[in-house]
Amino acid sequence: MLDEKIFPYSLVKRVVDYGGWDQTFVIKRKKGLSEFFGRFILKGDVRELLTLRGRTIVFFSYGYRYCVFVVNLLSRQNDVIMMEDGIAPYNMSDMATGWLNTCKSITMPYAYVLLWWANNIKMDSSFVSSLEVFDVRLLSREMKSSIECRQIELFPDDVEKKAETINKIFDYRDGVDNLCYDIVYFDTDFDHAEYRKSEFQILCRLFSAFAGKKVLVKLRICGFGELSNDRLQLMMSVRDFYCGKMVIDVISTDIPWEIAYLNNKKILVNAVFVSMGLTTVMLTPHLIFRQEQLSVICQTIFLSEYCRKSDLMGIQQFVERVNQFRVNKTIHIPETLSDLCKIVAKK
Repeated sequence: MLDEKIFPYSLVKRVVDYGGWDQTFVIKRKKGLSEFFGRFILKGDVRELLTLRGRTIVFFSYGYRYCVFVVNLLSRQNDVIMMEDGIAPYNMSDMATGWLNTCKSITMPYAYVLLWWANNIKMDSSFVSSLEVFDVRLLSREMKSSIECRQIELFPDDVEKKAETINKIFDYRDGVDNLCYDIVYFDTDFDHAEYRKSEFQILCRLFSAFAGKKVLVKLRICGFGELSNDRLQLMMSVRDFYCGKMVIDVISTDIPWEIAYLNNKKILVNAVFVSMGLTTVMLTPHLIFRQEQLSVICQTIFLSEYCRKSDLMGIQQFVERVNQFRVNKTIHIPETLSDLCKIVAKK
């Protein structure tokens, strides 16, 4: 099931045309009142979706209210499997108050409540039969004791064999990029009013550790598969500030990073991944491509005064668990800017 509010129409069409699924359902993008009433009630193919019986239904994303609502509807007559969803299932320490419990606490719009009442659907988090992830070892004990967790059998060349198909679906031309960089910085979605006021100065301090390096900035894709112009302008300002001191390129494409990485992982193997906070891209090289990547999370240096200590400590503990299963290249959380400089200098 694809939602045009999340995925651009061109991508949705390519997925449908590919025909890799038994059935594909598309939630249409609407505006105004039609969006409020139209997503589940007015669309012709919704009845077919809601009357599925005896199927194995795999969901790849959770927490988004439309997805949660449909999961609960379908779970009564079908086997529901939750699939790998980036870092979310690994970094939840308590099932009772975290991840799956979110599914039953989401406030639904009135139109959903009406449909819920009409179908006598019970909203709870017990609908999932299993969780399938790329590395069961990285799950917390709480997660593994709360739900059946299964390992996805993925071999190193599995993704390679599908590269041509994946590139076609995402309209990515093999060889279009040559991501030969020393540093890859992943833009953050950290939202804090005081942090935003000083963000340009903070980023300039961070990038001072990259002097003489070739740096790639990967911006986050926001709603509708688009990039934020504000974030683009901010990173361009940082680039201009360091003009002549380092090479800074900014990716302004809406292609997911994993697609670019798939096509450039051999030349990115020695790059250092840097981010302000914990992000999925710190894990995907290992989870999907079985490749270790030296990564740095700068939360202690730049975010400590804006975040709760318990949140920072939780990330620290998670990173320590991940690093137990790495042989050479680990995830670092440096204490000072000087420590960051030393890590980058070893590259």
